[in-house]
Amino acid sequence: MKYVNANEILPEELISTIQKYYQGGYLYIPKESDCRVKQQTDYKIELEKRNQHIYLKHLEGRPNGQLGNIYHLSESSIRRIILSEKVRYQKMKEIIEQILPLWGIENRQLSQIYPSAWEINHSYVIKIYDNKDQLERNIKLSAILSECKIPVAETILTKTGKKYAVYKDSYFLLSKKLRGSNISDIKEDAMAHKMGCAIAQLHRAFLKCEKEMEFWDNSLLQEMNGWVREFLIKNEWQIVSEEEYAKATEALDAVYDYLPKQLIHRDVHFGNFLFFEGDLSGLNGICLKMHTEKTLFSPYGIDKGTLAMISEIEVQAGQKILDLGCGYGVIGIYAAHFSGVENVTMVDINPLAVKVAKENAVRNDLGAINILQSDGFHNMIEQDFDLILSNPPYHANFDVPKNFIEGGFRHLKYGGRMVMVTKRYQWYKNKMESVFGGVKVVEKNGYYIFISEKRAVHKTQKREKQKLSKKLQRKYGRRLSN
Repeated sequence: MKYVNANEILPEELISTIQKYYQGGYLYIPKESDCRVKQQTDYKIELEKRNQHIYLKHLEGRPNGQLGNIYHLSESSIRRIILSEKVRYQKMKEIIEQILPLWGIENRQLSQIYPSAWEINHSYVIKIYDNKDQLERNIKLSAILSECKIPVAETILTKTGKKYAVYKDSYFLLSKKLRGSNISDIKEDAMAHKMGCAIAQLHRAFLKCEKEMEFWDNSLLQEMNGWVREFLIKNEWQIVSEEEYAKATEALDAVYDYLPKQLIHRDVHFGNFLFFEGDLSGLNGICLKMHTEKTLFSPYGIDKGTLAMISEIEVQAGQKILDLGCGYGVIGIYAAHFSGVENVTMVDINPLAVKVAKENAVRNDLGAINILQSDGFHNMIEQDFDLILSNPPYHANFDVPKNFIEGGFRHLKYGGRMVMVTKRYQWYKNKMESVFGGVKVVEKNGYYIFISEKRAVHKTQKREKQKLSKKLQRKYGRRLSN
């Protein structure tokens, strides 16, 4: 049996945990069985993903102490992780700097925007691929869409006319950076019409794509008889009864072979379309991947209130945002796509909600969002938010929304806004008016969206003195005469 110093092979945080149970002596660690090899591999993969997120947040300027609080690690562990990741990413940066002259780019400013993508001089994006087939497929698809006048990122050819560069086992694709931003507010008929035209334009282009390329032939009928049915069984047919589902499946089966088929975009929503000066300028790839738990609010899909609120807000890059009562994380994760992951904080009193929200943040490559367990603002340190978003539990009493609204006013910067969505009207309107001095109310799909701004000077309007009733006049008149 071999003696090994734990300091040489174990992470610092693991040593600290072991020392709570045993220290200062020899500890025998038995060999693991073969059945745990996969678990160890999965754990290693998760650690690598975590380390990548930590390093990216370091590049964005997060201090080591803050990173330690987010990931529950000591500052020395954070420094060690950053150092090891820096070596790995520095090698890739050096490779990119070496190959950029292939496109004639000499003076360059590189900034990493994703583990496999770097922004060049604020004008280009270079992506790194490990799979040549996937790269060439993406290039072909983009070319077809471009021919159909779909504004996709333009591929920049090398000086020798090649579509991508090769270095060892990696493939590098340079494209122009897309301009424009997505639109979350489609209330105007003109913009709604443009959005509909953009979706139609994309699907007309898909008709050409499916003639020139092979795509997955997903059968809705097979999916209904497969994973959809399994999901419903697992959830004990809470969404729809087994009898109703069987009737729907049988009806679809009877006509399925006669229905027209076409390649479609499976994730059409406003976040996927970029507009510049009112016109479609690009296709964006934002897709919220969410997991939830049965005991959390709206476990079978994003509720209509949340969707109504999202449609009324416009998130700007760099805005400091708080998702108050985040649940499994839809609003905060959506906002982080536009504001930047370092600018978003999410809180919920439920530890399960916090756990699932963190998992969903990782699923959406936003694992460094600051997600805390807190009863409202009780554990909050940060203040001066630009935007506080909340879908409070309106079926309970008003204690929670009362604390949310009053605390929200204190934690907003001047000019900041608080946005809440609920099915109740009068109490929320009165409360937000009394705290903020005013409120804008938008009714949408059976929900009320309340929007209030923290103004530099909070003045309450003087109410006109109401006249007393004749009965009260006689009552108070007698008191005054006595």
